[in-house]
Amino acid sequence: MATYVQTANSEFAARGIPGDSVLPIVYGDESMAKSGDIVVKVDGTAVTDSQGYTLDITSDNITVTANSAIGVLYGLHTVLQSMIANGTTVMAGTVTDYPDVPERSLYLDAGRVFYTVDMMKSFIHTLSWNKMNVLYLDFSNNNATRFFLDDMNVTVAGTDYDVSTCKPDNGYWTESDMNEILAEAEQYGVQIIPTLDSPGHIGGVYSINNSWFYRASATDYDAKVGKITLDLSNEDAYAFGQALVAKYVDYFASKGCTSFNIAADEASYADGTHMNSTDPRFVNYVNDLNDYIVSKGMTTRMFNDAVKSVDSGVSKDIIILYWVPASPNAQALLAAGYDVVNFVYTYVYYAYGASSYWNADLSKVYGWNPGIFGDSANAELGDNGYAYPDSVGKVLGGNFAIWSDYGYNYGKTGADVIKGTSCAYQRSDYSVRQKIYAVAERTWNQDGATASLSDWEATLLDAPAGISVSTGDMDATVLPEASAVTPAAPSKVDKTLLQETYDYAVTLSTEGVTDSAKAAFEKALANAEAVLADDNATQDEVNAAWDALLEGIWGLGLTQGNKDVLEMLIERADGMMENVDKYVEANWQELVDALAAAKDVMADGDAMQEDVDKAADALLDAIMAQRFKADKSVLEELVNRATQMVENADKYVETHWQELLDALTGAQAIMAD
Repeated sequence: MATYVQTANSEFAARGIPGDSVLPIVYGDESMAKSGDIVVKVDGTAVTDSQGYTLDITSDNITVTANSAIGVLYGLHTVLQSMIANGTTVMAGTVTDYPDVPERSLYLDAGRVFYTVDMMKSFIHTLSWNKMNVLYLDFSNNNATRFFLDDMNVTVAGTDYDVSTCKPDNGYWTESDMNEILAEAEQYGVQIIPTLDSPGHIGGVYSINNSWFYRASATDYDAKVGKITLDLSNEDAYAFGQALVAKYVDYFASKGCTSFNIAADEASYADGTHMNSTDPRFVNYVNDLNDYIVSKGMTTRMFNDAVKSVDSGVSKDIIILYWVPASPNAQALLAAGYDVVNFVYTYVYYAYGASSYWNADLSKVYGWNPGIFGDSANAELGDNGYAYPDSVGKVLGGNFAIWSDYGYNYGKTGADVIKGTSCAYQRSDYSVRQKIYAVAERTWNQDGATASLSDWEATLLDAPAGISVSTGDMDATVLPEASAVTPAAPSKVDKTLLQETYDYAVTLSTEGVTDSAKAAFEKALANAEAVLADDNATQDEVNAAWDALLEGIWGLGLTQGNKDVLEMLIERADGMMENVDKYVEANWQELVDALAAAKDVMADGDAMQEDVDKAADALLDAIMAQRFKADKSVLEELVNRATQMVENADKYVETHWQELLDALTGAQAIMAD
């Protein structure tokens, strides 16, 4: 992420935002951010799309949160573009942004004409500025190969061939040049997909041994050199093609590239008829290349025109670059399990010097999206990207292709191609730079721009040190060296108030304080002591420790209630419980409940005086409500005597006898109660 932040750091300064000097770049805890800072962070849970980002803009800060490092760069580009367009005052709010497709690419035919290293860097800057993340670098065609490794020795059937003898006299890249291009691409988040076309379009190495090639005549952009294709029926030619591609694959794999494009388009026999998947040798050739490329940890790509059937045998590991509507069409290829990138020429081709047939109007490009393949049906955008109902493979993305077609025939340069200077079937409305921006717009979000075409064009901004939208010149802006990434210096922390409060707190007593209040105070006191001793404590940590200690001190006012009276009442009630048989049952449960509640309060270290008094009052009331059972022993003796008298009634005179009977009946009733 640091590299991407430094890239944006240079771009901000290059555009004078907020000034000409680069801003400092520091890392540390988010709490250390100051007002006015741009905060960047990676959080895969907050942003789920792998290239997505969120901007949270407040009066204090702009925070860029992304799922990955590349999302940080995209977010920073959005911030810078907004400030260039609207000034450094940015409206507060939240923006969430992510692409419709994972790959948003440019294809550059750098074989027919030469592009300088500086121009390649300008392309990379422009792509990154527009959130395009792939550059197909086609460095060889029928007229020239324009990239040579330091060691270009290729061995075929025991004979060494030095491919460096094929260097053109009008420009090529050395291994050092390519290292520089790849490093720039990595810094700007652009993946380079190297392209070496074979078995067709391979005339750049024709001179190595012309007996290995078919050479068909041509009247178009290949008129000077012909249509040159490896003769796959020749074992040495076959082996040479495999070895040459493998040599470049080894280099690019060692540089971290993850995909290689073998193209395999427009191959032809000597009579000019097309070579394709109906020829088993062609199928074997592309599959053998694929096997080697995959063994190096890369994926293989090729154009669709030579795949004549979904059952042709061409490996389904190979990603199809769909440029010409044909049979099988895009829907059939996807249904068969091929992954596809949309290159359809009727929308997203620029063929330098060619007629309007190969160059769609800008308005048509502006209305395109990666689901439009020029076939009868379009793929629809859903939760899993663009797809047809029967899709198995994936639509990986969309591309804008720059073909230098007639540039070689007319002695043009890469600068001429990108400017659209006069050549062959010249058009005045190529709008090639605007088309790059349009494809970037539609591959990121098919509904992104809703303005009219003219209004949208007016919003386009040149990338710092990129290619000018209006002229095609390389932006002469010098990107200043980015700031080094350093640890954030902690702000000066003031512990004075915490120290004074701590010194006071240690003098306080916790005697009689409720248990919870005592525990909270002791915890806050210990934390304050630790923060005071921590030289790296932040001001936020100091402030939090002080707040907690204050609350702990305030809690010391929560004292336990006096339980002496309650304790005496509990002792008396316990004694009554031991003599339960002496008391009547009428109010006994009241005493049982009140005693249990009183014991709970007695055991509660947090019980306040109000709680204690309430429990004591309830227990006292319950004690006073109890009554002894009556003593009937004397009455019992009298009842026994009276009963004996009744049993001997004949011994007594009748006078007052009835009174005795009535008294006995009443006494017996009392005994029974």
